[in-house]
Amino acid sequence: MLGFHDAPLRQLRAIRQCLVWLVLASAGACVQAQDGVRSLALPAASVSAAVVQTVVGILGYTRWPVEASPVQLCLTGETAHAQPLLTTTSLQDGRKLLVRRISIEEAQPLNGCHALYAGRLPPGTWQRLMATWPVGQPLLTLSEVALDCATGGTFCLDISPQGVSFELNLDSMARSGVRVNPRVLGLARRKDGA
Repeated sequence: MLGFHDAPLRQLRAIRQCLVWLVLASAGACVQAQDGVRSLALPAASVSAAVVQTVVGILGYTRWPVEASPVQLCLTGETAHAQPLLTTTSLQDGRKLLVRRISIEEAQPLNGCHALYAGRLPPGTWQRLMATWPVGQPLLTLSEVALDCATGGTFCLDISPQGVSFELNLDSMARSGVRVNPRVLGLARRKDGA
């Protein structure tokens, strides 16, 4: 239940959403009318850019127990919006970013990964992939599939033509071994552990 002290957080979210809409609108977003209600719909390239900005932002506010240099982001699955990530080479704080694709078929696919970005995977693959997670290795997981938060994902993106938001699994966050700035955590929709 939200209380009096949550008002500043709600205001911060509203301001953030307004700023995102302004930035995206200036990047070529178009307004569509549906049933008399006007909504903002973004071109596919703008949605992908918003996904990249969200992922890079989350990674930029994440700290690993041993400083990751470069931060290695591993991609897996059928990713609808990850192609621009492959050409991203740094985080907003200047740290280097190395992005590479992995396969569940590799012997130890998560070795060397600081973060995992997953798209759509065949049934059971997410669970098999998480079972290969080396014990004690800090790993931040991000997914294009909201259901992954119910099965161990940390950040699950909600991607729509109107923009990008994310859900956070607090249980997975606690087990991930990484620290994420509380301001980022405050912007997420929380989901208790599965």
